[in-house]
Amino acid sequence: PLALPLSCVCAPLRSLASGSRLCAAMALHTQNKDVMKKVQKMQEKTDHVLITFGIPDTEKVIQDYHCSLDASLLQQGQMYITQNYIIFEGSKISEVIPFQNVISIIHNKGLISKTIDIETTQGKFVFGSFVHREECFHLLEHLFEHSPTYVYLDKDGGPLQSSSSNVDGDGDDDDMYGGGYTDNGVSQHKAQQQQQGYEKVDLRAGNEALAKAAELRALGAATLSEVEDQAVMIDRVGRDMAEVKNYLDHGDRVIDGIESVAGQIKNAVTYDRYGGGLGAFEAPDRQISLDDESYMDIPILLKLPNDSLVPSSLRLGAFRFFASKEDMVTERKGYGYDYERVASAVIRARHQHLDIRFRDGTKRFRCCSSYIQAIVNELVLRTRQINVVFEPGTKEFSYGSIDLRGQMMSGSRSETSGGTGQFITQRASLVNMVSSDVDQGTRSDLEQQEQQLDEVSEVVHELGQISRAMGTELDRQIGQLDDINHTADKSNKKAHKNAYRVNRMVPG
Repeated sequence: PLALPLSCVCAPLRSLASGSRLCAAMALHTQNKDVMKKVQKMQEKTDHVLITFGIPDTEKVIQDYHCSLDASLLQQGQMYITQNYIIFEGSKISEVIPFQNVISIIHNKGLISKTIDIETTQGKFVFGSFVHREECFHLLEHLFEHSPTYVYLDKDGGPLQSSSSNVDGDGDDDDMYGGGYTDNGVSQHKAQQQQQGYEKVDLRAGNEALAKAAELRALGAATLSEVEDQAVMIDRVGRDMAEVKNYLDHGDRVIDGIESVAGQIKNAVTYDRYGGGLGAFEAPDRQISLDDESYMDIPILLKLPNDSLVPSSLRLGAFRFFASKEDMVTERKGYGYDYERVASAVIRARHQHLDIRFRDGTKRFRCCSSYIQAIVNELVLRTRQINVVFEPGTKEFSYGSIDLRGQMMSGSRSETSGGTGQFITQRASLVNMVSSDVDQGTRSDLEQQEQQLDEVSEVVHELGQISRAMGTELDRQIGQLDDINHTADKSNKKAHKNAYRVNRMVPG
């Protein structure tokens, strides 16, 4: 036989691999090019607003809309929305409205005039002539009720400071997650503990326990997902067995017609309910629901396929998360996901926007929220396996820490507004029972330690829920397998019977 050099065989394969890498590189280059275009566009808008109106340089343009300001005359212009300001720029009139001066935002849906009315301490402003009026109102309302807030960590992993919208894309990142931290407050706290002879509260052990608890929860979630996949497989096996039985029943009818005239007459006057088959397989919903499952609710604006923003709540359960309908409770169809499917969280160049991308090619989940850090933090804690990507021009905040929980919802501008989310269920604290001369730092550590214990207890409760839910589902699957086994036995007997009847009809 002709022996070809190894290089002749491998060369086409190398060419094919090189071609694939080239296509991937070109796609990545195109994607990066698009990202950089968006970054540049958003930065130009931000620079224009900062220079023209002199607002703090930490502000970023989140979105802008063409509209009009009705102030004695219909004044056309552009509305720019940042974390803390509503800015209108017209050819003759310009207004800068801090969110902290806003009293109310009303969506006026009159028959003739459809406007957004903003009541402030400066007076009333009426905006109209929007192309995207609903979206603009939802964004204004969200930012009015929820001020964008970021929390940083000290060296020991505890909350260091809260910054309401005071985040930009410039300067160094030494005070961010993974860099250096300011520790003056921590040093003073430790000095007080040493002077007064108090034993240091061991928060590190609590964090390690929480990390182990999170691993157990992730393992439980993966096992639950496998049980759900197994249920779908059993459903398919059951359907296949039912299809086999249907074919045998149809064969039985055909043999009746061949064997006798009576069988032919019966087939002629009766409907053949077996000939058409059972149709396409439709897998039933085998999602396992936990009894009394608790959710963490984070207010968001969900970005729909047409790029519009609608109010929603991101509901994070023990093993999956979903975006709610307008009632902030019910799952919106097509927006529910298992944590194990999450591949990455992308903090977009458009401020306060986030993409969640998935391993199985599922369409990305897009949202806008004042609590981007809270969402990313929870995804990292609940999955432990995702990539966090910051697009150019975005600030790298802290994430992946239990200590950040409960600290990120303090940015609500309105204490009476609903939908502020439920991060931690507060319980009766024992901190008030300690001696009155205990310093505030130690009290704070004790409160944090109680929070750690509460969260470990919550994980134990969730593991109990998993155990009960899996037990119930496995019992159901065992019953289903018994039914399949019974159908298989009957089909086997009928197959032998039909084979015997056919053999009798064949001569010789």
